[in-house]
Amino acid sequence: MKNKKYEKNMYISEQKLKFYVNAMKYQKYLKELQENPEKFKNNFYKSIQKKIKLLEGKKTKENEEFIIKNINYYKNLKIDTVDDILEKFNKAKEEYLDFLIQRIERVKKQSKPKKRQLNKMALLEKEAKTINNLNIDSEKIRNNFGDILILIINKILKMPKFSGYTNNWKDDFFINSVEKVLQYIYNFDDNIVSLKTGKPSTAFNYLTQIIMNAIIAVINKEKKNSDFLKKLIQDKSLATVGVNYIRNELSNEIKKDEIQKEIIANSKEELLNKLNDNFKNIDILTIKVTFPFDIKLFDEVKSKINDKNSDIQLRMSKISEKETDEK
Repeated sequence: MKNKKYEKNMYISEQKLKFYVNAMKYQKYLKELQENPEKFKNNFYKSIQKKIKLLEGKKTKENEEFIIKNINYYKNLKIDTVDDILEKFNKAKEEYLDFLIQRIERVKKQSKPKKRQLNKMALLEKEAKTINNLNIDSEKIRNNFGDILILIINKILKMPKFSGYTNNWKDDFFINSVEKVLQYIYNFDDNIVSLKTGKPSTAFNYLTQIIMNAIIAVINKEKKNSDFLKKLIQDKSLATVGVNYIRNELSNEIKKDEIQKEIIANSKEELLNKLNDNFKNIDILTIKVTFPFDIKLFDEVKSKINDKNSDIQLRMSKISEKETDEK
């Protein structure tokens, strides 16, 4: 999924990330509203009430001002029609375009701009053209957000604190991060202020926190399994039983908490066909494919799985055809 040339020419700012996160949210709202207006409105306003209740439970003397500000925002938040969603999307689009134009004009006003500044201006002009042509239902919104997400996760995984982990670990970090971002990113709202600083939430902080939590969740889960294995090995009563007993006990312990299922597919059509199965009692679904996949397909699979079981954890990876023969 890495592309060094692409990463070098990728322009990301807080304003860009904020626009695409909001665009993803409004695109989702539009789809849900068009499919089932009553269900969308019911879920939307239930969510608002839940957020208000959570805020009220966090109220202290120090954050009371910020709590009230957020509650008042939620109380006045109204999304009932397609026009409401389009209005918010267009506002986000205009704000980002204004930011890009200001940055471009700043370079143009310089008498002798440096080559680096001219290159940056070219990227900004290209970005402005892209944004200007975007509609709320454009597929490019999801594709561009996917590119940004992949780049941010890869950058985080290059941090020194993760340098000691193998590629297998990092693959799990990556997959879980993508899954959690696509699950929680729609809750972002830059109109909500921090209860500590009173300043608006930033998309970078919000996205980074989701990714870091997803990585920590993988580490904690693997540590739990590792601790259980160590406990079995240290138990003297197992000394004469053998390795097979330890392996079976570890497998059984994991299955007590999580029911897993594995799917192997050689094509997208075969994969989508297999997703018609019932996953009602499955906790973890591992999907292994022999063909390249991107974030768009991952999101499509996740959406289809959620229709059958919203709590399922999805793990998706590419394997070789040789590995399928072995299985």
